[in-house]
Amino acid sequence: MSKTITLQPDYLGDVLPYPFFIDAGSGLVGRQDFWGGSPYRLVGMAWQDAPFEVVLTMGELAEDPHAAVGLVPVFEDAVGGYSTWTQMVIDSVTVKDDVARVGGEAA
Repeated sequence: MSKTITLQPDYLGDVLPYPFFIDAGSGLVGRQDFWGGSPYRLVGMAWQDAPFEVVLTMGELAEDPHAAVGLVPVFEDAVGGYSTWTQMVIDSVTVKDDVARVGGEAA
């Protein structure tokens, strides 16, 4: 059974950003109806002040999801570009077993 890792960024001012729903097996970002391909896949996590150095790979994140707290996500978009979302410092992580899958993506 696959798991979904929910990465919740910290508040940006008084706004709570939309969370990232990550498939633990593939790194694919759920809710593409919202994201539209950017981001598409989580590559790993970096420190906010060192955004070009992945310090936690997707495989390591799948093994220890809570290690993402305090880090920022590094994503690949649907056309193969990479970006580090330096304002999105992860504040909390939850992990759930997927009970239903829709269109090949975590529900």
